[in-house]
Amino acid sequence: FADDVDDGVVRSFVRRSIDTDPALAVNQVSRVTNEGYRNFIYERAIPRWYAQDPDAAYAWMEANPLSENLLNRINRRITRD
Repeated sequence: FADDVDDGVVRSFVRRSIDTDPALAVNQVSRVTNEGYRNFIYERAIPRWYAQDPDAAYAWMEANPLSENLLNRINRRITRD
């Protein structure tokens, strides 16, 4: 039923997942077509994921292409929190 799932459904799911399962949020937000929204979620969810499982979050960041600017913003949040 992949055709029944649009950006709005994925966005809603991802927003609800950030606090309870940030790894899931990070892995599902790639399905959203809007890059700005994806980056918004990455910037908020990856630091939460890092707090729970730093090795997994770091490995994901290494394996997935994120802009240098976005990585810098994520890293500032990780070190600040």
